[in-house]
This record gives sequence, C-alpha cells and structure tokens, in this order.
Amino acid sequence: MSAVLLRPRWLALHVLVVGLVLAFSGLAWWQFDRARDGNMLSIGYACEWPAFAVFTVGVWIWLCRDAVRPHCDAPARPPAADPQRVPDELVLPVRETVVLPLNPDDDAELLEYNRMLDRLHRQPKS
Repeated sequence: MSAVLLRPRWLALHVLVVGLVLAFSGLAWWQFDRARDGNMLSIGYACEWPAFAVFTVGVWIWLCRDAVRPHCDAPARPPAADPQRVPDELVLPVRETVVLPLNPDDDAELLEYNRMLDRLHRQPKS
C-alpha cells in the first residue's frame, strides 16, 4: 500500500467507507426483516442498500487507484523562452482564403456581391 493512502485525509476516507458499508449492510438487513414480515416494498429496498454499498466500495477503489497511479501526462515545463514571443498554443492557425473566379453567367446582383467580397479580401489587414 502506498504511503499516500496512509495520510490523515485518506485514513478518514477509509473509515468513512467502512462506516458506510456497515450502515448500508445494516439497513439492508433491516429491510429484509421487514420484507419477511410481509412488507413487499421492503424487498426492493433490501436489494437497493447492498447496491449502494457496492457502489461505495467501487468509488473508493477508483479513488485509491487514482491516488497511487503515477501521473505521466503532466505537462512538461516549457524551456525559458523569449518574453516577446507568443506561445504556440495561443496562436491560431491561419486559413487560406480561396477566391473563385467570377462567372459571367451569374446574375448581376450576385456578380456585384462577389466583386465586393473580392475587394474586401484584397484590402490590407490592419
């Protein structure tokens, strides 16, 4: 067992899980006794409380495994860079704009609209 799981916070979690499993088991037994006395609704609850206990143990195992698993996907520190340079992850890729040639068979309104778009595209960016 890893030393991480023996820290006070983890010990409190272990105690909590044991307490919850014992409480859920007791509640399941109580509902089972009620079901034997003729309360048919308690049959569903008698099955539900063990499911809660299994879920609690599953989450506890998942948390423990996550705590002791080495975290290899931690981002590496970037090398010291020029403070004036913008990091690559902040720069958006530039898309090339494709300008289609004008077709004289199109209607006059569409041709004028395409010419306007072409003029706007050719204007210098500010």
